[in-house]
Amino acid sequence: MNQHLNIFRYYNESNSSEFIENNLSRAFAICLESDTLFFSKYIQAIVEKDDYDYLFNHYEDGSVYQIDLQVNTNSLEVSGLKKVYAVAMTADRNLDKGDFLSLEASVSKEINLTDVLITIKDIAIVIEVKRNTFDCKQQLFDQVVPLVSSGQQISVVPVNFSWKHTMVLMEQVANLMQFRGGRSRMLDDFIALAEIRYPYWFSSRPFHQLPSLADSSQKSVHARNLRLKQIINHSAQKILDYADRMAIGINFGWASEIIPFFQQHRGDDYMVFTIWPGNTKSQGYHIYDKPLSWIERKSLMIGDISFELDLEYHIKFCHFNRFVTSLDFGPEQLLKPLNTAKNFYDKSGKWDLKDWNEFELLMDEHLRSEFNWREKCGFDKHFVKTDRNYFTVSFGFMVDLYVPYKIFQQLDTDLNNYSAPSGFIDQLVDAYSHLLDRS
Repeated sequence: MNQHLNIFRYYNESNSSEFIENNLSRAFAICLESDTLFFSKYIQAIVEKDDYDYLFNHYEDGSVYQIDLQVNTNSLEVSGLKKVYAVAMTADRNLDKGDFLSLEASVSKEINLTDVLITIKDIAIVIEVKRNTFDCKQQLFDQVVPLVSSGQQISVVPVNFSWKHTMVLMEQVANLMQFRGGRSRMLDDFIALAEIRYPYWFSSRPFHQLPSLADSSQKSVHARNLRLKQIINHSAQKILDYADRMAIGINFGWASEIIPFFQQHRGDDYMVFTIWPGNTKSQGYHIYDKPLSWIERKSLMIGDISFELDLEYHIKFCHFNRFVTSLDFGPEQLLKPLNTAKNFYDKSGKWDLKDWNEFELLMDEHLRSEFNWREKCGFDKHFVKTDRNYFTVSFGFMVDLYVPYKIFQQLDTDLNNYSAPSGFIDQLVDAYSHLLDRS
């Protein structure tokens, strides 16, 4: 699915904590409002059993509930309110709330805004949302103080319900919907967004405890991908926000991303890190203005260990700046070199419909007929038999770096200690950055 169709990805997003956490609160509230089962499971996890039974075992005329954002508790009507649950919703699943009721209110403020406020009958649930492990107890306490200072007998129950707990509930409900042949669009989109931006919200196991790639069950595949996202997230690298792939963002000039994935290769388990040098014409200028001797490389040093490299030629076709198809091949398919500086400067870029015969001749002159490049990339299907009147082409490369899976199993042995595997990721990216100049 196109990432822009995710309900919770906004245009013109700001990186400010206030913007992120306000929209996080809004997205969470929308999930509660739109999915009855998730709402029920969340409330059940927050409140005491007797209160849950009181709230939902009997429906009375006039019973109402509300989910509100940014409510100033200083001006909230509290008549009839009997109990308040003060919920810290952060990435810290072990936040100590034992001292919550002994805190003292901060200097008097006219405004104490909640992130999320849920009221059902005479019970209020005040939720303070933080995307990280920030200790929000004081902020939450200040929001509750105006409610309990009204002179009414209102009891306060502090609760720590982390994002890890919340994501477990979301995944349970989303999985149940799949079992029944349906889906919850809101929950699916929220989970997809969280897996990219906040992988540390999810429970995982270190690679040392994960099975070999021979176990290709959905559960094991998900566990491996989740752990890898967490490791990258704890490195100095950035995970790109794509809905269809996991990618590490880079700015080498000649390449923009590294895509990691798991693969069995020659009978062994590997984590493969693929990079596409010269994937666009602008990237090609950084490649073809220097010798191409680097394409003969068969290995790459990371630290003091040499890892296998596999290089293929990569011809990419686009239309309206969007990928359409590509062609990958090794030197054994060539009649003569195609990815050369001359062809880059003279032949890459835009090809109008009237010149397509010339392009086909170019490819026929360089590639063996038995390779059948037209069929391999679907040239007729994507261009000749369509109403497209141009395409753009880049003459790049595809490089696979093979890291044995056991390396990560050796480095990643402690659930909460990411330093060794994350450090390796940083070393790998640094080694790749010198791919063109270490030949």
